[in-house]
Amino acid sequence: MWALRTVPMLFHLLTALGAVNLLVHFPSKVRVVYGLAVYGFFVQTAVALVVLLFGRSELDTLERQLEGLEKMATCNSPVLHRKILTRIALFVTLAAISCGLWISFPLVVGEFTHGNYHIQVELPLALQTQTGYWYSLAFQVVTVVLGTILALTFDCCFFTWLNTVAFHLCTIRNMVQALNSLQELTDTPKVNSSPLMTIAAKTTSWSLSSVLDEKEESPNQELQDLQHNNRREKQANLDQLFVGNASIELEKAVETCDSTETLRLIDGYYSQIASLANSINRLCGLPVLITHAATMTVVLFGVYASILLASEPSKPGRGTQITGFAVFIFMFVLRIIFVSFDGGEITENCEELSASLAAMEWLHLPPEAKQRRKALLQKTAQPLCISAAGVFNINKINVLNIFSFVLTYLVVMVQ
Repeated sequence: MWALRTVPMLFHLLTALGAVNLLVHFPSKVRVVYGLAVYGFFVQTAVALVVLLFGRSELDTLERQLEGLEKMATCNSPVLHRKILTRIALFVTLAAISCGLWISFPLVVGEFTHGNYHIQVELPLALQTQTGYWYSLAFQVVTVVLGTILALTFDCCFFTWLNTVAFHLCTIRNMVQALNSLQELTDTPKVNSSPLMTIAAKTTSWSLSSVLDEKEESPNQELQDLQHNNRREKQANLDQLFVGNASIELEKAVETCDSTETLRLIDGYYSQIASLANSINRLCGLPVLITHAATMTVVLFGVYASILLASEPSKPGRGTQITGFAVFIFMFVLRIIFVSFDGGEITENCEELSASLAAMEWLHLPPEAKQRRKALLQKTAQPLCISAAGVFNINKINVLNIFSFVLTYLVVMVQ
């Protein structure tokens, strides 16, 4: 563990010193632009390294919370599994292509001299020899590979955690909607019903099959058939809402239309999800903020560096470097799009849960169930969200903000 903590940090520290040395000695504009196009990536990976190595207590807490939520509901949806695995495979492929292009650039250029590095740095004069060049090149290859692995590790974990929160919120929302549908099926109030019948209706444990098979007594056969067909239609909608992968206790409470027990379990379930979201914010807030800042820097200076390269047709390795910048930029943009849409999905699911609770037929609920519903409405009034160190919330509008920022300053820099 000591080596795992020291070696990557040492590589990042030496790379940072070389980058600072480059900026202090006022090199050419081209080298500064090339450097700024990739410095954001290494700042992001350095922060991810600190989080993964020194945030062990938060990671252990996160693991326990994930195990607790798995007891409440497990994901059996092949669609969601394919979504996450496809996303991870896409990022692994893009990272491998970008890393390969990055490493092959000095080989394509064919000029093994100082300045043709993967990362724009300035070495001391004592190291500016032919032997020192190869040492520096090998050092930077290891740094690039380490940074790519760190970025992939953090991205895979973070995307999975976001989808976990969204999945469990969706499960709770479906449970509330299933409870509402069952209440509509079982609640058949009559004007002339006696208090004894009302008490019996409230204390009876209704099963799903008895609700479907039971037919209300009605002197009008057409009205009876209409009511029966209406129930069948509601049950068809209920089959789409009901989540079959929740815990047995929660499923049983919903199927028996026990609103008090269902809302009690949902209240505890939502509290666990909120605790998981808070842990993600504490652990990933700073890396997410750095990721957004790095994306704006990489996209802005990467596009500008590509424009500079395109204006120099005689530069060796120009095509390889432009392609490398394009893949690098595409990977950062794709990462931000996925993060923003997953964060927005969490907020949307929480808002839909609050709307489902508000639509619940609360007048016929027992007093304890009414209190649970009111408490849940208060909790969901402020939707769960993933924030970037409290600076801003992660949602879909962030993608538009980043593109508008990059476009504005890119025009200024070109002019």
